[in-house]
Amino acid sequence: MVASVALLLGGAVQSSCASDPVETGLSYYNAGRYRDAVIVLSQAAMAHPASPVVHYHLGNALVKSGLHDQAIQEYELSYRLDPYSSVAQYCRMALHAYGRPSPDLAQAHVGPADGSPPFPEGWADQDVIRAKTVIRRQAAFEKSKQRASGEALASLAMRHAESDVLRIKEEMKEEMARAFEPPVLTMPTGRGVMTIPLPFNPDLARARAEEARQRAQEAERSVRKLAEMRAEQQRAYSKERECALDEVVSNLESQLEEPAGHSGVKLQPIGTDLYVRYYGYQRGSQLIPETRPAEMRIVGEHAKQNRLNDAASDTDRAPLRVERRVRGKLLR
Repeated sequence: MVASVALLLGGAVQSSCASDPVETGLSYYNAGRYRDAVIVLSQAAMAHPASPVVHYHLGNALVKSGLHDQAIQEYELSYRLDPYSSVAQYCRMALHAYGRPSPDLAQAHVGPADGSPPFPEGWADQDVIRAKTVIRRQAAFEKSKQRASGEALASLAMRHAESDVLRIKEEMKEEMARAFEPPVLTMPTGRGVMTIPLPFNPDLARARAEEARQRAQEAERSVRKLAEMRAEQQRAYSKERECALDEVVSNLESQLEEPAGHSGVKLQPIGTDLYVRYYGYQRGSQLIPETRPAEMRIVGEHAKQNRLNDAASDTDRAPLRVERRVRGKLLR
């Protein structure tokens, strides 16, 4: 059932991808070359870790390859990256076919990590409370995206390493098989090519096969070690981004709680969130600058030219013809 869902949905959104690696992966998928599709789409996901569409197509290819646990991770990651993307509904359908619920991003924790009340007792400014709640919820969502992106990159690094390990093992098997092939000497003759069997030394063949096996094992260790290092780097970077978001939230909350300074300007709760800052004068502040009524008169281009001519001829100046008046207030 899950495979049929992946097959149906894989074609449903094929036209939404425009990058060459994704198109190549989809062509492999449609041709039934699912393992090749997994390799190419994994590389595309590594290049575009924040693309929900790429992770969705990778999940479909993993389903067809029989890698269901990894497919579930890709569907969940795609949905977490953007619950409103063009493939979000298909991800929910695929997860439902697996008996898995859709990730609920709405229940993000908005209070301090230590479990203390989210706001001090007696805090009366409802606008500030609402602003802090919105900021914390937005930060929780952004942190979940950072974690998902970090885990996706780490997983892709390990998956790419396993593909390299499989290639190394295949090359080792071929080299070991060649080591046990009887040696021959090929000589050209007037009638063609003559092949002369040479003595076969089984001890030498076993020694060459053992050397090939040891080189392959060393290469596997190096590939896995490098992949683990890259995966940890991705997780560490994701953690740094989460800590940076915590610092931004703490700074915004401090500014919302602080009183206005000498200028009367402070961060306003209305119009402020994680992405937008609105600085304005504190309501009731006595430091708001005083203003006075004023009027600006706009004259036409011909009036300015006449005034210049009058100044040049040193004659009586004609009154300016005002085309528009704008009334407002000016600072005293």
